[in-house]
Amino acid sequence: RVWSLDSGECVRTLSGHTNIVTSVCVTADGKHVLSGSRDRCVRVWSMESGECERSLYGHKAEVTSVCLTADGKHVVSGSHDETVRVWSLESGECVRVLSYHVGHVYCVCVTADGKYVVSGSQDCTVCVWSLDSGECVMRLCGHQRFVSSVCVTADSKYVVSGSGDSTAWVWSLESGECVCILYGHGGWITSVRETADGGNVVSGASDGVVRVFSLESGELVRVGDASGLAVRSSGNRELAAWVDEHSARARLGDKTVRVFGMQTVLSFQGCDCTGALLTGPNRLLLAQLGATS
Repeated sequence: RVWSLDSGECVRTLSGHTNIVTSVCVTADGKHVLSGSRDRCVRVWSMESGECERSLYGHKAEVTSVCLTADGKHVVSGSHDETVRVWSLESGECVRVLSYHVGHVYCVCVTADGKYVVSGSQDCTVCVWSLDSGECVMRLCGHQRFVSSVCVTADSKYVVSGSGDSTAWVWSLESGECVCILYGHGGWITSVRETADGGNVVSGASDGVVRVFSLESGELVRVGDASGLAVRSSGNRELAAWVDEHSARARLGDKTVRVFGMQTVLSFQGCDCTGALLTGPNRLLLAQLGATS
């Protein structure tokens, strides 16, 4: 679903998947939405019309994560079939299959310079892949449980991974070494994200708390307080949260998407929400739901 941040109204519903939608992302120009689903399909939608323009088939199990390369030319998807696939956004063809993990792939992201794909898996590892060759150039080992979320800093120097072991690790993308471990959560980490200023890492976890860590020192700088407002699930399961310079956005297990700003709080209620993100300057919020839309 696509929601207006100004009014809180649902302005568009994208229907077509035949199972739970697990991941969404938006092209940089805001013209297209991508979605991954348990129906093993990645779909490309027109933001303007709401029509499905392309269906990407090839995964043999549910799609867990989708993202786009910085140039907007390729879609990257991770799946329970233990592979990462790279697709041409223009043609819809699968141009590369990245296979090295020995467990479900839970999360994928791409470096800002477009050189590498990063994936996290049930096998407790983070893999770094060359987008050009498709080879796994680095395998980051250290987590004691599954890797549930990954992100890359804007300068492409560090990878941050969140895990079921309740820790987030900061890795050097150059050396592959862990430079810092972020402790404090009392549950598995569901989402990690760098703040817009590049100085902090924000993590959300199943303990219902958002934590903000200094990327440089690894020290905890804020708990449950993003942009001046406490972000907690009040007993409901916190699935993920992240912040930018304007607001914090959280996805919750109580059938609600909440947007926390400096002065306002908006709630969008409906189906179970499994993820949410902003579509860009047009002030729309895209929410993936625990349903087929």
